[in-house]
Amino acid sequence: IVGDTVNTATRILGEAKEAADSADAVVLASSETIRAAGQEARRCPSVGARQLRGRMEAIELFRVV
Repeated sequence: IVGDTVNTATRILGEAKEAADSADAVVLASSETIRAAGQEARRCPSVGARQLRGRMEAIELFRVV
Protein backbone atom coordinates (compact mmCIF):
# COMPACT_ATOMS: atom_id res chain seq x y z
CA ILE A 1 0.00 0.00 0.00
CA VAL A 2 1.41 3.37 -1.00
CA GLY A 3 0.20 6.92 -1.22
CA ASP A 4 0.14 10.20 0.63
CA THR A 5 -2.23 9.00 3.35
CA VAL A 6 -0.13 5.93 4.12
CA ASN A 7 3.10 7.93 4.11
CA THR A 8 1.63 10.57 6.43
CA ALA A 9 0.33 7.88 8.81
CA THR A 10 3.78 6.30 8.92
CA ARG A 11 5.38 9.66 9.76
CA ILE A 12 2.80 10.30 12.50
CA LEU A 13 3.54 6.84 13.93
CA GLY A 14 7.22 7.81 14.09
CA GLU A 15 6.32 10.99 15.97
CA ALA A 16 4.22 8.96 18.43
CA LYS A 17 7.11 6.60 19.10
CA GLU A 18 9.39 9.56 19.83
CA ALA A 19 6.77 11.11 22.15
CA ALA A 20 6.23 7.93 24.18
CA ASP A 21 8.22 7.36 27.32
CA SER A 22 9.29 3.87 28.38
CA ALA A 23 6.02 3.05 30.19
CA ASP A 24 3.29 4.68 28.13
CA ALA A 25 2.14 4.41 24.56
CA VAL A 26 1.14 7.59 22.76
CA VAL A 27 -1.48 7.74 20.02
CA LEU A 28 -1.32 10.79 17.78
CA ALA A 29 -3.80 11.94 15.15
CA SER A 30 -3.71 14.66 12.53
CA SER A 31 -6.04 17.63 12.61
CA GLU A 32 -7.90 16.10 9.64
CA THR A 33 -8.57 12.93 11.64
CA ILE A 34 -9.70 14.88 14.69
CA ARG A 35 -12.04 16.99 12.55
CA ALA A 36 -13.52 13.86 10.92
CA ALA A 37 -13.97 12.09 14.27
CA GLY A 38 -16.45 14.69 15.48
CA GLN A 39 -17.18 16.54 18.68
CA GLU A 40 -15.81 13.99 21.17
CA ALA A 41 -12.38 14.03 19.57
CA ARG A 42 -12.11 17.79 20.00
CA ARG A 43 -11.08 17.17 23.62
CA CYS A 44 -7.76 15.76 22.42
CA PRO A 45 -4.92 18.15 23.29
CA SER A 46 -2.68 19.51 20.56
CA VAL A 47 0.99 18.57 20.72
CA GLY A 48 1.77 21.26 18.16
CA ALA A 49 2.57 21.44 14.50
CA ARG A 50 5.26 19.07 13.27
CA GLN A 51 7.19 19.14 10.03
CA LEU A 52 6.97 15.60 8.74
CA ARG A 53 9.46 14.26 6.21
CA GLY A 54 8.09 14.44 2.70
CA ARG A 55 5.50 17.11 3.54
CA MET A 56 5.71 20.73 2.40
CA GLU A 57 3.66 22.08 5.30
CA ALA A 58 3.73 21.27 9.00
CA ILE A 59 0.82 19.18 10.28
CA GLU A 60 -0.83 19.84 13.63
CA LEU A 61 -0.93 16.67 15.72
CA PHE A 62 -3.16 15.80 18.65
CA ARG A 63 -2.72 13.30 21.47
CA VAL A 64 -5.66 10.90 21.54
CA VAL A 65 -6.97 10.49 25.09
